[in-house]
Amino acid sequence: FFEAELKQLECHFTWNLEASVREISWLEEAIEFQVKYNSEVWNPAAHNFLAFIAAMKNSWPCALKHLAAAEEASHKTCHQEMSEHNLVLYSNYAWVYFKMNNQQEAKSYLDKVQKISCETQGRDYASQVNPEVLAEKGWTLFLSGFDHYSNAARCLKEALKSRPDQVQWTLACAIVLVRSEWKYNRDDCFTPKIMEGEKLLRRTLELDPENSMASILLALRCQIKQQKEEAHHPTIQKYWGQYLEREGSPESLDEAMRVIEDVLRINPNNPTLLYTVGNVYYKKAKLLENDGTALETRQDQIKCFFDKAIEFNKKSYAVSEKTFVVPMCDVAKMYAELGMIDEARSLYNELFVEQKVLASSSNVQILHAQFGLFLESQNYDEEARNHFSLGAETNENPTTTKTCKLGLALLSQSLGSPHHIRMIHISARHQEDCLQMYENIRFNSIGLIPPGTSTFKNSRCNVNAAPLPAKFACSLKLCVYIYIVMFVW
Repeated sequence: FFEAELKQLECHFTWNLEASVREISWLEEAIEFQVKYNSEVWNPAAHNFLAFIAAMKNSWPCALKHLAAAEEASHKTCHQEMSEHNLVLYSNYAWVYFKMNNQQEAKSYLDKVQKISCETQGRDYASQVNPEVLAEKGWTLFLSGFDHYSNAARCLKEALKSRPDQVQWTLACAIVLVRSEWKYNRDDCFTPKIMEGEKLLRRTLELDPENSMASILLALRCQIKQQKEEAHHPTIQKYWGQYLEREGSPESLDEAMRVIEDVLRINPNNPTLLYTVGNVYYKKAKLLENDGTALETRQDQIKCFFDKAIEFNKKSYAVSEKTFVVPMCDVAKMYAELGMIDEARSLYNELFVEQKVLASSSNVQILHAQFGLFLESQNYDEEARNHFSLGAETNENPTTTKTCKLGLALLSQSLGSPHHIRMIHISARHQEDCLQMYENIRFNSIGLIPPGTSTFKNSRCNVNAAPLPAKFACSLKLCVYIYIVMFVW
């Protein structure tokens, strides 16, 4: 009787996934890729799937570990324990405990599913018609191979009927359809006909104009159809220009400038584009500086590039109505590089006043981090420590918080200069050591020792040059992955 109740649930154990798990050797790796590089919206679903794979291997501790990770990821988006977001999770918990012969725990999760179903849909085990469950089922079936694509598309379309403006569901459905069309209706993909997958990609960009995944996939579709005017859509060209700028070679910088100037003619007040132009000019200046040949004769050109970079960064900040503060931090950095130390310090002070008036705590945190880096580079260690401390305690943005914590830890232990943190990375092991050291410093300042802490073993962090910013490296890997799954898989 108990197992019969479990079979009514909508979850991985009732979605007929066993064959896919057995036959697709890279499935687990593909799901882990989703967790690492794709939208966090799908992290609970990914860990749910990994828990099911572990259960198929009778690896119960691993299954429970992934279910706990799914629960934690779900809590980030929905803070209510008894929420429809957790229907699949609790159903999986019930199945795992049932298979572990823990009937009491299994029954407790079964009761949770029933309670949520009654509260959200007004009847028992209504999870099969719940849009959250349908979306997760569609995404799971999508990852399970082409044989499941028609059902995946059906589930996602059904979910979108209830929530047509859900961006990630729209994008997931678009990807399923685009890949299905490429596999089963390839000839039509080369015609001017606008197919359903393309329509949903465009719908995704309507809902989220900055969605890079949808932009790239739409560009690929337009390229296949030889629709050059579509492939040169401003949003697509914007990402292409940013890609070229970040590549950093002389040729790519020239091409980036050409591409972005074209887009700026259409959208002249886009802060991100203006900032990218500033970055291009800055990198051109640095390339000339580092060339070493006839440097004396190029000083005027180098200064011109710096002036242009400063001009576009200031314009980016202005058109954003002072909400995009990063370009001005870069202006201060350029002032320092040009020996204008007083101007750099004065600019930071002005920015602090402006951002506090705007009550932007996230921008103030960025300023604390960047001003701390600037002060440390000028050997004002005590002031730098104060700003790192304020930035770390603000805790608005995880990346900025980490920068502040690393800077504070490195300064406190005299382990080296953190003013390269934006351009280098510290190995993962040493990052953990530095962050642990920060926690030790924070607890020791109030006379406490945090539980489970270990002493810092190294006298200096091992610092290595990073070839690309982490976010861009992820984007490149994502583009390669898209190409593989679209045209090779």
